[in-house]
Amino acid sequence: MTNLSTPLKALLQTCATTRKIKKDTYLFHQGELANSMYIILAGRVQIGKTDAEGKELTLRICQKNDIVGELILFADHPKYVFSAKCLENGEVGVINRETIEKKLLENRDVAFEFMKW
Repeated sequence: MTNLSTPLKALLQTCATTRKIKKDTYLFHQGELANSMYIILAGRVQIGKTDAEGKELTLRICQKNDIVGELILFADHPKYVFSAKCLENGEVGVINRETIEKKLLENRDVAFEFMKW
């Protein structure tokens, strides 16, 4: 979050609650109802998808200051498209979808910066 404006940093910090994560656990699974997005504060998280045969496909590895689960914003009854597996112990900021949507709608400039980020 070092490249973010002060208003966007403040918005994310006021919306997030901190949660510890443990290696080999999941933040979420593909297909689950999506109510939160996450900012990685420490550790690494694998974003992936499971195919019809049960094989796991890794799409990207996320680390500090990356957002995961962001595809849920401004969707009706969103579900996670991917799974997020913790590759090591760490910490995330958990942001409620409805809370961040309301705050972004209140500030167009911050919303635009968020989308670019």
